[in-house]
Amino acid sequence: MRKITANIIYPVSSPPIKDAYVVIDNNEEIVDIVNYNRNSKEVAGLEYYSGVLIPGFVNAHCHLELSHLKGKIEEGRGLSHFIKQVQTNRKESQKTVEKSMQNTLRYLWSRGINGLGDVANSDIGINIKGSSPILTHNFIELFNEDNKSINETVEYGKYIEQEYSTNNQKCSLSPHSTYGTSVELLKQINKSVDNRQITSLHFLESKHEIEPDDNKVIDYLLELSSFDKILLVHNLFLNEKIFKKIKNNMELFNKLFWVVSPNSNLYIKSELPQIGDFYKWGMQLCIGTDSFASNHQLSILEEMKIITKYFSEIPFETLLKWSTLNGAKALNMESILGSFSVGKKPGVLLLSNFDFKKRQLTQNSEITRLV
Repeated sequence: MRKITANIIYPVSSPPIKDAYVVIDNNEEIVDIVNYNRNSKEVAGLEYYSGVLIPGFVNAHCHLELSHLKGKIEEGRGLSHFIKQVQTNRKESQKTVEKSMQNTLRYLWSRGINGLGDVANSDIGINIKGSSPILTHNFIELFNEDNKSINETVEYGKYIEQEYSTNNQKCSLSPHSTYGTSVELLKQINKSVDNRQITSLHFLESKHEIEPDDNKVIDYLLELSSFDKILLVHNLFLNEKIFKKIKNNMELFNKLFWVVSPNSNLYIKSELPQIGDFYKWGMQLCIGTDSFASNHQLSILEEMKIITKYFSEIPFETLLKWSTLNGAKALNMESILGSFSVGKKPGVLLLSNFDFKKRQLTQNSEITRLV
């Protein structure tokens, strides 16, 4: 058993507490959170750290298969340029791709990430993901290709899905985007899924998706109604008008998790989504890093820092929930990850260089993995 404490503990699922310690067994499971008086008798074996204790992060959106593209795509050239460069540069030997994926998974773990939503276009790296301590849900991404029929695309996706399932890994079919996956292909995907599954969609990355008629994007979302949970990723051009139209359909709206990847948005387009408005609108947000093709650091902490820098009105506790419990819920991992709750195995991170007076991150905040 380990007993771990710090200046403040943020369980996420309950208010922060000062005078307490987390009890963890040899299987890294939370056994208890015990209140105690720091000025009374010492607790045997208690590990004390200066800083804040938080559960491990959940990275709701990543592309491990693009890890080998780090530093190969020029910044700030826009989405069209980025997509073309990915298509041009992504072909590499399986050995090279898998080595990069393996290094990235180790990197993610060292940055405090315990859960991952990963977009996959092939079965490359299945064994590598399976041997990682990071719990992963794999989104088998499908999009229209000139040399493939819709049926061929769906059959290929189902084949990849079976490969992941055979290797005991969580997965589901997912459309790429409103601009990359036609309604016809989306309907075929719907016919092929279990209605309890989750899916992911790159959403409102460009103005073209809502011009000239933003009702089309609403109609597209309605085609995803066979899924229980829908992760909408990026939301760069989401505005209040579109948000209200989506919210008017509560059956759809209640299934939505909105994923932001601010550092990726800055890398590709030098723009940010209206995260401050998202907070005011009470949206169920999660945080992702995207891939090394569009980000210098795959760190949830760095994403939190960027949000703090540009949207300082968002409290740390809210950011932490977006980075942990909300992501766990979106990926169906909340029984294991996302909060300090008895029976879970969320990991334990030490957050240092924290502004205790303002209860906020600083640009010098750092993460150390304790469990």
